[in-house]
Amino acid sequence: MWLVLRYYIVKVSFNELHMFSHLKGAWALYLPQVAIQVYTVLDKTMLGIITKSNIENGYYEQANKVVLVLLMGVTALSTVMVPRISAMFAAKDQEQINRYLGKSFSYVWLVGFPITFGIFAVADIFVPFFFGVGYEPVIRLLCLFSLIIIPIGISNIIGLQYLVTTGNEYYLTKSVVLGAIVNFGLNMFFIRWWQATGATLASVIAEVVITVFQLWVVRDFLPVVNYMKSMKNYLVAAIVMYVALILMPIYFDKAIVLLMSKVILGSIVYLVCLLGMKDSFFREIIGKIIEMTSKKRQEIE
Repeated sequence: MWLVLRYYIVKVSFNELHMFSHLKGAWALYLPQVAIQVYTVLDKTMLGIITKSNIENGYYEQANKVVLVLLMGVTALSTVMVPRISAMFAAKDQEQINRYLGKSFSYVWLVGFPITFGIFAVADIFVPFFFGVGYEPVIRLLCLFSLIIIPIGISNIIGLQYLVTTGNEYYLTKSVVLGAIVNFGLNMFFIRWWQATGATLASVIAEVVITVFQLWVVRDFLPVVNYMKSMKNYLVAAIVMYVALILMPIYFDKAIVLLMSKVILGSIVYLVCLLGMKDSFFREIIGKIIEMTSKKRQEIE
């Protein structure tokens, strides 16, 4: 990449770079990341200090890692949407901003709800298979941790896609600092009472506080109520999927086969439910996939 940069970059003097003029904006983006890292690491630190047990920290760490990996699929869209919404904000096109944010919310519902309910349905199979004997407490922690998927998905939309792109990084920082304070305060009590479960519960409540605060901040600028109403189809489909997985007869002795069969069945039930409810966003995605497949086929021919 460095070799081709010479075709795109022109030489300028050091004074023309205006480096220090960007420090304020960079600092505004840096602070929320610091706050997030502090209270993420703080959970494990406080858990170790208060419980004096590496075992509880191990349970917490493993459940946290699994959920963080799954969260990547929920929050990935923000990387694509941030420059688009920035361009719309520069063009003062609020209607398009609302439309794209609405699609982002639909994406979070579409992906987040089946992951959350899916974890509840397969955690008791996944944990013994993936972690082995002795990690049974991770089942409870994994189910509890899955409750942060939707709040983090929403705060990712409001915080990164809207507050940052519209120059309101201050509110993002304020929300994360508030979450860190809530997390620290709850940890002081919850860890003493419930150990790793308490630390997990404190993290979930802190993420909900962050999300609620951000939604409250943008309530006069975005149709928040409409965004929240759009979750209905995905929530219903995810609940139906969960019930189907719980009632699923067990025909297999091997954990991996049972786990895969549940994942496949859950996916089919969830997608069929959305098709049956004629969800507009899901049908739009299917239409795009069919269109892209058709174009590829024509190019090959």
